[in-house]
Amino acid sequence: MPVNILWFKRDLRLHDNPALNEAVADGHPLLLVYLFEPSLLQHPAYSERHWRFVWQSLQDLQKRLPAQLLIAQREALPFFEQLHQLCTIRSVFSHEEVGLRLTFDRDLQLADWFQQQGIRWRETPFSGVQRGRPDRKGWREQWYDYIEQPVGRSPLEAAKWAELSKEQAQQLAGPPLPEAWQHPHPDFQPGGERNAWRYLRSFFHDERIQGYSRLISKPQASRRSCSRISPYLAWGNISLRQAYQYSWQHRHLARDKRDLTNFLSRLRWRDHFIQKFESECRIEFENFNPAFDRLSQELNPEWQKAWQDGQTGFPLIDASMRCVRETGYLNFRMRAMVASFL
Repeated sequence: MPVNILWFKRDLRLHDNPALNEAVADGHPLLLVYLFEPSLLQHPAYSERHWRFVWQSLQDLQKRLPAQLLIAQREALPFFEQLHQLCTIRSVFSHEEVGLRLTFDRDLQLADWFQQQGIRWRETPFSGVQRGRPDRKGWREQWYDYIEQPVGRSPLEAAKWAELSKEQAQQLAGPPLPEAWQHPHPDFQPGGERNAWRYLRSFFHDERIQGYSRLISKPQASRRSCSRISPYLAWGNISLRQAYQYSWQHRHLARDKRDLTNFLSRLRWRDHFIQKFESECRIEFENFNPAFDRLSQELNPEWQKAWQDGQTGFPLIDASMRCVRETGYLNFRMRAMVASFL
């Protein structure tokens, strides 16, 4: 019997997940998959802290899923080639990934192979980001149209599930995952959809939003007064639409309306800058402003290490670097300041 595949990427949640909704609505038996791709594991943009967060998010999913979630450490194309030999793949559902050139090239390769095999690949848009836009004219208005659409509920009750045998799952899984990922770090925020909601709710109900506008740039106070949902948005434990609508529904809990307005605007900024990266992806490798091309690019290893270790002699920069090393947290204002020392 042909099966459909839901390929989880940066959408590690069960609610307001358009790819999951479409996969269930298609009506065929569904197999859930997440791939730890070795090429991404080795990419300098990621480290152990990211993959530990992903692992925790997957464990949170598994606890609430009535079906098998196949987790494999494999490159995508060989994985799907082998899976297609074990069971006929009818359709693959995922979201449109906005990321690195590495993932874009992988998706082009997969799209060719899927087409050759007669497999339909249905990609749903990522948040309010639109692929293929030549410019951002009218983007803001379209973003609000998206963000105000009803939030999708989990469709699990209507799903038909496909199951692999234990032997088949072992064939596909690849090498075991590093043990270090599977142990929580006491100083880092834990991954998962339920933790995402815990932080967002506490932002309003524990009054952490009070003073948000004033305290967002304070290295110490911002640890409490910021929402702390950035990692959950980054890995899709909560959708931007969910965060925006929940915040608006609880606007009465923000005593100073500027705190709410500024928080909502930063949610929109997030998609704005992702859209900029989607439209001008050259900035992964080139300076966004060509004027910076004339600056010296010579690297001083000693200075770089001092920056990485928080030993530059600039207290604010050093404190921020030590904080992000030990806890993974970097406040809003310090991101730009720390980056300026690269």
